[in-house]
Amino acid sequence: MVSENGASKQEAPFFIEDLSGVLSFRAWIFGQRAERR
Repeated sequence: MVSENGASKQEAPFFIEDLSGVLSFRAWIFGQRAERR
């Protein structure tokens, strides 16, 4: 139980950082497309 909780806690930050990075990357691409139009 403890090891499982520790694993989930360690994976959460990486998942959040990856998700925020993808969202910011998509937002940047959307901005580039808006500027071209």
